[in-house]
Amino acid sequence: GSELTRQLATFHPARLILFDRAETPLYYINLEIARAHPELDVVAAIGDVTDAHRVERVFSCYQPDYVFHAAAYKHVPMLEANVREAVRNNVVGTRNLVASSVHHDIQKFVLISTDKAVNPSSVMGATKRIAEQILLGSSLRHRGSTEFRVVRFGNVLGSDGSVIPLFQRQLAAGQPLTVTHPEVRRYFMTIPEAVQLVLQAAVLPEAAGRICMLEMGEPVRILYLAEQMVRLSGLIPYKDVPIVFTGLRPGEKLDEELTSDVEATMPTVVEKIRLVDTNELDGDVLAYGLDRIDAVLPIGTEQDVRDAIRALVPEYSHAVRRSPITDVEVQLGKVVAENGRRRPSPRGIEAPLLGGVPHPIDTGAPSINIAQAS
Repeated sequence: GSELTRQLATFHPARLILFDRAETPLYYINLEIARAHPELDVVAAIGDVTDAHRVERVFSCYQPDYVFHAAAYKHVPMLEANVREAVRNNVVGTRNLVASSVHHDIQKFVLISTDKAVNPSSVMGATKRIAEQILLGSSLRHRGSTEFRVVRFGNVLGSDGSVIPLFQRQLAAGQPLTVTHPEVRRYFMTIPEAVQLVLQAAVLPEAAGRICMLEMGEPVRILYLAEQMVRLSGLIPYKDVPIVFTGLRPGEKLDEELTSDVEATMPTVVEKIRLVDTNELDGDVLAYGLDRIDAVLPIGTEQDVRDAIRALVPEYSHAVRRSPITDVEVQLGKVVAENGRRRPSPRGIEAPLLGGVPHPIDTGAPSINIAQAS
């Protein structure tokens, strides 16, 4: 979202509206854009996409022409433990934005989606797949002036909560690097490149009412990233810094996919953007499924909510997909020095502190030793 804001500001829109529930990040990105582009009318609007009345008030007040929707919960294991909030934010929030966009005849609505929406094994992926369905269904049901499109891609390097900042924290704290599985792989792209392609996809005429898929190259093993992070810190993997395999967490897969078995892709005039042909739900089925979600969300059990998700995304599998258990040789180096002192941080890296208290990620015993991973 922040990088979208930065790049959109360079096009000098008449007004740039930043809508976020998190006050402090909103304050800082508003300050950054206002300083970098003093000529722009930048509006910082605090609000929640799940609050339909607040969304409608913002649309009524500012009458936007374009909407870029990146307000999604994204951390897979956390959403497995918070199913209702995942649905409320990723599904209900998207529907609220779409409803106000149609009501105010905005020109274009772009949804930022994810490769986890393909054959989802997680609540996060399944709710993003429903968000895709809402947009594509709106393109079919509302033949007005609003044009809907979806941009789907994998992980972005260095984003909040992603693996590289985690590795940096662990290195700075003198802790082992934690990897879920030696064979887990992910697609990666830099934040600026991903946003640049999103903006290009937003103006492709052939992408109207469609899903665009960004070419992510070859997937990268997370273990390779961990080893390279250690080497770039001037240390030797396994000798100076142990790498520990913790096992796949709920909702995680070994490999992500950019398209499903029932989807096909075709090239566009932009080399790294492809169009996805997919089977979409009947409009009445989608409307019924969303009504069912509305009914079970406040009073139903967690299983009721999962069942309502699966009614719209039959391919959603709650079970964690694991590979066969494999013996993994893990050579652990020393983390604590002879006299009980912590090994010094790698060159140029300082352990982050919050008010003098280590970040929760940085705490805990460093003497984990797992020789078998699944």
